[in-house]
Amino acid sequence: GAAGDAIYVRGIPAEDAYPSYQIVRPGKPYKDPDTNEILGYKAVYIGRAELERGGDPAKLIVMRSQLETAIGDRLLPDTEEISLTAFHPKAPDQPVEGKIIDVLGGVTEIGQYQTVVLSRGADDGLQDGDVLQIMQGGYRARDRVSGGSYQRPLEEAGVLMVYRTYPRVSFGLIMYANKALHVLDTVRSPNL
Repeated sequence: GAAGDAIYVRGIPAEDAYPSYQIVRPGKPYKDPDTNEILGYKAVYIGRAELERGGDPAKLIVMRSQLETAIGDRLLPDTEEISLTAFHPKAPDQPVEGKIIDVLGGVTEIGQYQTVVLSRGADDGLQDGDVLQIMQGGYRARDRVSGGSYQRPLEEAGVLMVYRTYPRVSFGLIMYANKALHVLDTVRSPNL
């Protein structure tokens, strides 16, 4: 289905129905790169639908679509847009260190004003408005002269602000980047 089409959905109790829903498609799991533990699952945004009639099945009308709606897609209650002007940037209340585990938009190099997914969330002490440093390096590298190896130091590569937290992951907006950022770059509390 696409914008203007009717869709029929099971599992929306008439008494708990919302007026509108986001249509999402289950995606890949988000895993902690340090422990390989599943932190959650990506939900690919498909579009938005409004409830026309409750019941089993409920009838909804697709109002907007970025991708074609398909059998197996899921619905989430439509929430209000987040205004970034409502945040008060601050350092996290406790030390936090994690990794960038995904970037929205499917790019490989991350830059200013892009949204990233972090391997830490509210259970780790993150809150909306927390500011984190983005660090690169910290891995073993081969010394091309001596043939040995050395530990590459962590260096600051940018700054992000957390704008939406979930229990085990969070979303952050890259506020500043002095070089191309990548998935698996480290994020941490300032001056950690």
